[in-house]
Amino acid sequence: MTSSNAEIVKTIKAHHLQMTTTLKSLTDQLIKNFLSESDQYQDSISDKNVNTQKNNIRPRADQFVDTFEKIIEFVNFELKPHALAEELYLYPKLTDQTNLDILISSMTDEHRELDRLITNLTTTSLKKISDIERIAICYSISVLFNLHAEKEDKFIGKEVSTNNAINAKDILNNMHSFLNEYVDELKDNVLDVRTMPPAMRHETIFSKFENLKVGKQFLLINDHDPKPLYYQFKAEYSGQFGWEYLMSGPKTWQVKIQKTK
Repeated sequence: MTSSNAEIVKTIKAHHLQMTTTLKSLTDQLIKNFLSESDQYQDSISDKNVNTQKNNIRPRADQFVDTFEKIIEFVNFELKPHALAEELYLYPKLTDQTNLDILISSMTDEHRELDRLITNLTTTSLKKISDIERIAICYSISVLFNLHAEKEDKFIGKEVSTNNAINAKDILNNMHSFLNEYVDELKDNVLDVRTMPPAMRHETIFSKFENLKVGKQFLLINDHDPKPLYYQFKAEYSGQFGWEYLMSGPKTWQVKIQKTK
C-alpha cells in the first residue's frame, strides 16, 4: 500500500505545482497589465490628441480585465472545488487514521480564508473595488494557496506515503469523481444571454430555471449585474432558489442559480 500511496502522492504534488504555478503566473500577468496600462496613461495625458489617448489606454484595460476574469474562472472552477474535495474525501480519512487533527484544523481554516478572499473578488457588493484592491486580493490568494500547498505536500504527503491504513488510490478516485461531476455540471449547463435581445432574457432564464430538477443548477452569464432578476426570482420563487455570484464584472457577470425546492 505504501508504495502505491507514494506514487499517488507524487501525482497530487504535481497537481498542486500546476495549480500554484498557474495562479502565480496569472497574478504576475495581472500586475504587468496594470503597470503597462499605467505607463500608457502617463504617456497619453501629455498627448493633446484625445483619440490617441483612448486608443492607447483601451487595449491595456482590456488585457487587465481579461486576465482578472481568467483568475476568477480559475478560483471558481479549480481552486474552490479542489479545496472542497479535500475536505470531503482526504481530511476525514486523515482525522480518522492519524494524529494530525491540529494540522487538518489549520488547513481547513486556510480554506475558509481562501473562501473569504475569493468572495471579496466575486460578490456583487464589491464590484466597484479599485484595480489595486483586485491585485492585492489576487496576490493574497496566490501566496496563501502556495503556502497551503507546500504545507500539504510536506506534512500530509509524508503521512499518506507511509501510512498503510490510508488507501490513497480510493481517496484520489473519489476526489476526481467529485471534481468532474461538480465542474461539469456547471460547465455543461451554461446560459449565456449576452447576445440575446434584452426583451428575451428574463423569459429565457425563468424557463431554464423551471425546467431544472430540484438540486440542479445552471450558470448564468450576463454583460451587466442581474440584480433586478434576483429580486424577480425572490418575488416569484421565494425559498426555492439559490443565487451565488461567481463573477461580478467589470465586464462579465456569472451567477450560479440552483433550484432548491
